[in-house]
Amino acid sequence: MVPGVKNEVMDSNPYAEGDDKAFDAGYHSFYKFTVTTFLLLTVWNLNLLWSNFPIDQAHLVITVFVAGFLFADLCSGLNHWFMDTWLPVHTLGFCPLLQHVVRSFRLHHAVPYKFGSSDFYATNGKDVIMVFPPLAAVMLYLRFASSASIIANYWWCVFACVTSFFFGLNSQFHKYAHQKKKAPWFAQVLQRIHIFLPPSHHNVHHTLPYDRHYCVISGLMNYPMDVLRIWRIMEYVIGKIFRCQPRSDDAHHRYGTPPKQNKHD
Repeated sequence: MVPGVKNEVMDSNPYAEGDDKAFDAGYHSFYKFTVTTFLLLTVWNLNLLWSNFPIDQAHLVITVFVAGFLFADLCSGLNHWFMDTWLPVHTLGFCPLLQHVVRSFRLHHAVPYKFGSSDFYATNGKDVIMVFPPLAAVMLYLRFASSASIIANYWWCVFACVTSFFFGLNSQFHKYAHQKKKAPWFAQVLQRIHIFLPPSHHNVHHTLPYDRHYCVISGLMNYPMDVLRIWRIMEYVIGKIFRCQPRSDDAHHRYGTPPKQNKHD
């Protein structure tokens, strides 16, 4: 049960129709392909980075790794926020996979426990697609650029790879937060020190109206984003520019009131 959400709210969720498992089963071979490709690109890039490692700059490893990890956490929040806020499910029929992804985000608010039942490929097979371009770009650059160019841009390549790796697996960290004591022991240890997303921290997002704590890798970036009200500022600016309302297609479910109509509708 999600704190603050009654059974009737769950039962009336507008995205409760359909069978997520059946959909994922139909795409499972595709998910295996995307995850395998992601892992191969990651290993290949690690090999290229190692072969070009500037030993005299080894002191930068921890700094760049932490920066990439935190940026990946921020990117996971931006992705989560965008899917939750601006993509109306019922207008995405032109792309069944995208429609399924967005619908899953919305349904997840009401029945979060279902998330823990997916296997590794179904959990990560969609997200890894988004990091193919940066991973492929780094691979091609490290393979064909001159030595002088690689040395000058080496740490940007490391940053891109670290960010891509953790963002590609952001749903895995999210899943661990919902598995709680069923998560692997190492995940539970890292959750206690806030390196992985702690379940108690993520519970804030699963309280109506589900519009806070979007970052799901470590959740550390939720603190500045929520305190500075960055999500609300971006929603206000985008709403003014494009004359649209955030979360308009399920405002009645989140807030218990009909969505506001645009003056220009």
